[in-house]
Amino acid sequence: MTTREHYRNRALFGIRNLLGAVIATALVLTLVATARAATITVNSLSDTGSTGICVLRDAITAANTMSATNGCAAGTASDTINFTVTGTIALGSTLPPVTDSQLTISGPASLVTISGTGRVQVMLVGTGATLALHHVRIANGLSLFTGSGGGIYNKGTLTVSNSILSGNSAPNDSGGAIYNDGVLAVTNSTFSKNNAFFAGGAIGSSGKLTITNSTFSGNSTQFEGGGIGAGGTLTIINSTFFENSALSEGGGIRNVFGTLTITNSTFSGNSATAGGGIFNNGPTSFRNTILAGSGGGNCSGTTIDAGYNISDDSSCGFNATGSHNNTDPTLDPAGLINNGGRTKTIALLPGSPAIDAIPSAKCTDQSSPPNPIISDQRLFPRPDAGEANCDIGAYEVQDAVFVHFSQFGGGLTIDPDAGVFNLNGGFKLGSGGSIDPTMQPVAFSVGSYAVRLPAGSFVKHNTGYVYQKTVNGIFLCLFIKFTSTPGRYVLLANRIGGTLTDTISPVPVTLTIGDNSGTTQMNAKFD
Repeated sequence: MTTREHYRNRALFGIRNLLGAVIATALVLTLVATARAATITVNSLSDTGSTGICVLRDAITAANTMSATNGCAAGTASDTINFTVTGTIALGSTLPPVTDSQLTISGPASLVTISGTGRVQVMLVGTGATLALHHVRIANGLSLFTGSGGGIYNKGTLTVSNSILSGNSAPNDSGGAIYNDGVLAVTNSTFSKNNAFFAGGAIGSSGKLTITNSTFSGNSTQFEGGGIGAGGTLTIINSTFFENSALSEGGGIRNVFGTLTITNSTFSGNSATAGGGIFNNGPTSFRNTILAGSGGGNCSGTTIDAGYNISDDSSCGFNATGSHNNTDPTLDPAGLINNGGRTKTIALLPGSPAIDAIPSAKCTDQSSPPNPIISDQRLFPRPDAGEANCDIGAYEVQDAVFVHFSQFGGGLTIDPDAGVFNLNGGFKLGSGGSIDPTMQPVAFSVGSYAVRLPAGSFVKHNTGYVYQKTVNGIFLCLFIKFTSTPGRYVLLANRIGGTLTDTISPVPVTLTIGDNSGTTQMNAKFD
């Protein structure tokens, strides 16, 4: 029996028992408990450790070597470094290279700052290593003598989420904040006022790079790619590029013979001698994207118009359905400000041609088959409650008030190769919220996978609401289970088929039911 058949048989067993009100037990039994991993707790902002004192430098060494170091517990090759302190760690030298096969550095919600003090590079991720950074600020890194990557040089697999990278510099090379020579995924993060000499004021990349729900502002280079200079594969979704600059080419992005895909993003006020928004020498596909106010023109090079784009000049040559050249997108003149969410965005003014311009069926990414995009950069519902169409750009106007879940959490097990995930979680409605998934549209996403389900897709049973269906060879079962507490629900989900691209924990999960919505990060175990 194949792995996929094994998963399907287990899921079908749960479905047969669903109507007997035991699906919760069946699905929960498919969840594998997270393997025991070490938690190493940093209890000092010092850069020098001692007996009983655990500093970040020693915590990384303990994870790498699986040996206790000064006051830091031994790692296990699958480790999490957290903090009981907040503030700034001022480095006297670059941190030890990360060689751990699975390391997470997770700061507090208020962020912990790791500073290169304008003198040293902050971090390196070695070949074969995996590092996830959450709730950290990487600041004032300098790769004066080490070349690229003022903040971080990545040769492995790096995930950055809910973080800020600012004031980093690669004065002699590329990648002011990060140079990526491996795999890099950025989510819900901000890159601001980083600079490089050659390419990629914020990020220089020759590997695989994915940007989601993030903002790049005020980054610069002396040559090309003020925001990003990329020569590998670059995918951008729900992100904003504002006032980045390059003296030569590509104020926002310089695509150097790579493959660039941009969806539901906003480029405004970027500048360069040529291609102030984007300069490309490789295939660059735009969908549902705004480009405006670029010094040196919005686009330079050949572009692929995948539909529903707006450019305020003629340089992009858009010609597909729903796209417009020489059209003012009517962006908020206040520019990049806090409009809600973790990152700053640029709002659309009333009457903007970007509002409700995209049919729901086209409100997707550019993968094959495409995944629905169910939230904007701020993680607000897309389309907004009560609407059938989505907005162009990173920002979705919310005509109706939606109710945030007051609680939302859980855990995942994921087998990417088999296309399988199992989710065991729950949520509590916010004040004034109410749901009936049999009568309301539902949107659900786990990482890069998303579905948008029309009203009537769920069936009500005595224990809760159930959706199950196979579409394009992918089976999905969702169970929203009643509890004894009003407004509180258990959420169970099982998907089987295809493949999944998410390989690093935590994984973002979003659920929208009518005008009720929540987004969270769930820890995941990967099989």
